[in-house]
Amino acid sequence: METCKKHLTKQGTVLKQNGFSLIELMISMVIGLIIIIGVVEVVSSSRRAFQNNEEISFIQENARFAVDIMSRELRMAGYFGCAMSQTSVANTVNNTADEFISATGVEGYEGDAGTDTFPAAFSEYVTDNTDVILIRRASTEEEFLLKEQNLQTKELTIWGAHEFEAGTPLVIADTNCQFTGLFTHVGGAGSTIGYNVSSNNCSDVLKGKFSCEDCDGATCPNTLSASPYQSGARIMPYLANAYFVGESDMLPGLPALKRQTLTVDDGKPVTRTEELAIGVEDLEIIYGVDTNNDRKIDEYRKANEMDIDGSGAIDEQDWRDVLAIKIDLVFRSQAELFPVVQTVTLNGVEYNDKYMRQAISSIIKLRNEG
Repeated sequence: METCKKHLTKQGTVLKQNGFSLIELMISMVIGLIIIIGVVEVVSSSRRAFQNNEEISFIQENARFAVDIMSRELRMAGYFGCAMSQTSVANTVNNTADEFISATGVEGYEGDAGTDTFPAAFSEYVTDNTDVILIRRASTEEEFLLKEQNLQTKELTIWGAHEFEAGTPLVIADTNCQFTGLFTHVGGAGSTIGYNVSSNNCSDVLKGKFSCEDCDGATCPNTLSASPYQSGARIMPYLANAYFVGESDMLPGLPALKRQTLTVDDGKPVTRTEELAIGVEDLEIIYGVDTNNDRKIDEYRKANEMDIDGSGAIDEQDWRDVLAIKIDLVFRSQAELFPVVQTVTLNGVEYNDKYMRQAISSIIKLRNEG
């Protein structure tokens, strides 16, 4: 039989097999292209939204962490067992580790004035035109009670056992908050802490009101050499941390909040740099001060304007007039998020780029200064 290449309908009508016309094909392609563009746009929008949310979370998490850690430490600034305004301090530490060891609870450095006056420990790491704050205090997490002080052997015996390595800066505060001593542990383990004159200690007298700049050995003025600390006095590690903004070591090219912290190396107090939060681009600080001794904030000043008493120099007493501190931080996204350049002014600085930014401000009242 001959194969028929035609198709018959039920009525027997012959039909031909036809394809799509050119117009139909073009219409189909256009419809398909529109669908693809729509899908791509949805995916792209979702990706941008996800990236924006990731960066917002990145900024907010770092902001919470940075403000929290600085606020907690600022509240404790100047705590050495007692509020500094209530006690006489004998600072016997000869090696100040680039000005980190001092009886001044808080001390600031104004970025707009340049970094020439900044301590050498961190001056080269600070971003231009950003401020620095140095906070000093005693640790409340590792505290020992004095059992006995031996003036002849220059040793403190404590209840319990310590693990302080030689050279660790320590604070001793008597029970009635009249006297506080700063010194470095020179040796002794377990329940014994030594404090005799050494390369780190200029004096073996821990009671009085003086610093190593005033004395040599046991000849310090304003000392109470024959008066030991009584049982129950507290002994604590001395802490000093400087907060500043610099380039990140973890992600080069990004700014970060950093901390220069006091530590011990080879029996001497030294400092090291720690990175706390990535994306912190600016730190501005002003200080709420009492200018008339009524224990109320009269005005806010920058660090280079802190000559409260008009002596011509900014000294320890000027910093003790600080009652509160206002910190202003600017946080930046890791990647460029905006399709076009944005112009925004934060903390007096104008930014022109595609990064997302957020400014955070906080005022912290000092508990132990003033």
